[in-house]
Formats: sequence, structure tokens, C-alpha cells
Amino acid sequence: MLSWVFQHLERKHERQGNFQKAQLYRFRQVSNPPVSELQNSPVWNPVGKYLQACFSLRFCVQREVYLQARHDELYEKLNIDPSAEDTSCSVNEMQALKKALQSMPKAIWNLEREAQRLLIMIYDEPLKRILCAHHEREDWYLSKWLAQNVRGREGVVDGHAGAVKDREMRCIHSTKATALRCVYAVKRREDAAL
Repeated sequence: MLSWVFQHLERKHERQGNFQKAQLYRFRQVSNPPVSELQNSPVWNPVGKYLQACFSLRFCVQREVYLQARHDELYEKLNIDPSAEDTSCSVNEMQALKKALQSMPKAIWNLEREAQRLLIMIYDEPLKRILCAHHEREDWYLSKWLAQNVRGREGVVDGHAGAVKDREMRCIHSTKATALRCVYAVKRREDAAL
């Protein structure tokens, strides 16, 4: 009935950068069936599977960033003091981390593919726009708490939470960029405290 008004307001707020209000107007366009019909609904069943795939994808991306940061930390530790007593333990741990890191891109790729396949199955346009708009954000996979925690520690630099100014530290893959910024922002903060 008033869907064209909501679409207009949705686009207006999207252009102004007000993501939450744009999402609210998208949500008002979604039909809300009774809870008893949700289990067998052809609209909501793929949405549940899509959300599960996105949670798994989010976990994999954050896990990969953690493993990479841990590997880099051990590498720096070995470069600073190669004659330390626990060198063999560090080398073994680095090899285990490297092995785990080698399997992560394939797992992430498979989960992204599964999420896109499930997104195609959702035919409700406002609902699809809600999910796509959330997924297009740079920090879509970060929990709200983690994003606020990083902003609180480092502040907003270059328009992004904990942005890294060094080009070498930036990651090409968009889903990893923000998490790497978070890791490096926390590391810079800890180094500054010492």
C-alpha cells in the first residue's frame, strides 16, 4: 500500500548514510506472517539458512584474522630474540598456524558461495535488500561489541574504526580489512602503553 513511500524514504536515508533508518524502512515493507507459519514458509526458511551461513562465515573470517595475527606475533618474537629457549616450540606452533591458515581461504570461499546461493533463493525483495545492505557494509562480520571496543581503543581514523595508515598492513580482501585494522589498532595501543 505505502511501499513506494517506504522505498523512497529508504533510498533517502541510504544516500544520507543513515543505515539504521534505511533498514527500518526496509523492514516495514516486509510482510510479517504469524509465528506458526514461519517454519514452513518458503520466504523465511531460506532466510534462516542464510543467517546460519553468515554466522559461520563471520566466525571463519574472524578466526583467520586471529590465526594470522598470532602467526605474525610469533614471527616477530623469533626475529627479536632467535636464541630464546622456547624457539622450537614457537616454530612448531608457527607451522601449525600456517597449516590452519592454508585451509581457511577455501572454507571462507565455500561459505561465501553458500551464502550467495541462499540469498538467490530469497525472493522477497525488501527482505533481500535488508540482508544485502547489511552484507555490503565494510564491518558486516564484526559483532557490534567488537566494533565499539575497537573504536573506543583507537578512535576513528580515516573514517574507519582503527584504520591503518601503512599500505602494507591493509588487506585486499574486503571482509578481512576491518578485522586486520582492529588487530593492528589494538597492537598499536598496547605498544604505546609500554
